[in-house]
Amino acid sequence: MKWTVSVFSWIMIALLSLVAHPAFAQSEVHKKAIQTIETGDKSSKREDGKLGIAELMEHHRVSGISIAVFDNFEIVWTRAYGMARTKEEVKVTETTTFQAGSISKPVSAMAALIAVEQGKFSLDVPINTLLTSWKLPENKFTAIRPVTPRMLLSHTGGTTVHGFGGYRPDSAIPELPDVLNGTGTANSKAVIVDIEPFTKWRYSGGGTTVMQLAMEDIHGEAFEDILARSVLEPCGMTNSTFVQPMEISDAPDAAFAHGGKAKTPWHIYPEQAAAGLWTTPTDLARFAITVQKILRGDAGGLLSREMAQAMVTPTAAGGDYGLGFSESGKGLYFGHGGSDWGFVCGLLAHKTKGYGVVVMTNGQAGGEISSELGLRVAEVYEWDRN
Repeated sequence: MKWTVSVFSWIMIALLSLVAHPAFAQSEVHKKAIQTIETGDKSSKREDGKLGIAELMEHHRVSGISIAVFDNFEIVWTRAYGMARTKEEVKVTETTTFQAGSISKPVSAMAALIAVEQGKFSLDVPINTLLTSWKLPENKFTAIRPVTPRMLLSHTGGTTVHGFGGYRPDSAIPELPDVLNGTGTANSKAVIVDIEPFTKWRYSGGGTTVMQLAMEDIHGEAFEDILARSVLEPCGMTNSTFVQPMEISDAPDAAFAHGGKAKTPWHIYPEQAAAGLWTTPTDLARFAITVQKILRGDAGGLLSREMAQAMVTPTAAGGDYGLGFSESGKGLYFGHGGSDWGFVCGLLAHKTKGYGVVVMTNGQAGGEISSELGLRVAEVYEWDRN
């Protein structure tokens, strides 16, 4: 099983400190898992697998890590290592918030699906019938088949722009229409449709951003308010927000980005649905458990079981993505990776057995560590293999 994350190629900074913080009661198997996470396995065939976590962090030059593991639909332990802010010597704790990168997408997708089940719109109507403040440019491809919310949520709408680089806090932040048009101070190209919709899977943060604007137009609210009310609060994600920009003075426990020539604490993402979530592994575990419980048929969930299944089941147009999550492990797991400037993370959850893991890092090379730690957890608990 592999995290779906991208890692930038900037030079990393050196590890300055390492500290672990225990949380939750642990049985012997949990203690063994934590020990394996922290010490590695000298018999491992993977080079990274032999390294203890301090060595692993130093080797990949990642400053801070936070982990949450869940089993039987409950969080069973969390751990935090290293520094959230190296210059200020602020340690990572279980409440330290990280930028979630593209894990913002399935959280945002749930809000859209909740609105669908509330009767606010249909997944299969042309997106331009929902947009009022901007329109997705029509062309020969959309004339064959119009782009719909279902397509945008599953990366099958033929829309361009893979991802976004964010903006320095001291730069001019564009409004969403400028981002979508690639105009003004936007640092990304215009979002257009350049292949026939629903004929090919192609990852598109641009399409997710179109869906973000549609949600704001439909609800008549700011995106961060929609998500707080419909998803974050009901899922118990008490240390999470989609507010962009987030002021440093309002986030004393937020991790700083580390890696390369970082001269700013983090980047700002007006593309909130695609990359704008600030959260913790604990909160993302709560979100994943919410989806797992709906999938097992718990009554009174935020979504119907059918809609939750659509979140984790690939669409007919191909690819591994449903309406928010990717599928892996021969259909046994759902998950998502995330990579913002200076942050890399991953979430993996079993569809039916109530277990999974979330790893978040504030380092450009965090993808290798996220993947390795996820493998260690899966091996200790003897999770189903792909």
